[in-house]
Amino acid sequence: MTMNEQRMLADYDPAYQVTPIEVVAYVRTARTAIDDLDAAGEAVRRAFLGLLLFPPR
Repeated sequence: MTMNEQRMLADYDPAYQVTPIEVVAYVRTARTAIDDLDAAGEAVRRAFLGLLLFPPR
């Protein structure tokens, strides 16, 4: 399940439950992704943002 799917469940499913261990893992995953993006060069960041704006068909 993707991070976005987890977020959607947390936001919209009142029966959704998550353990503290899962929360730590999700936060760690998100922080790692942000750190990786910060560490990437400008060309890689531009390419990433371009793909977000204009996904391949």
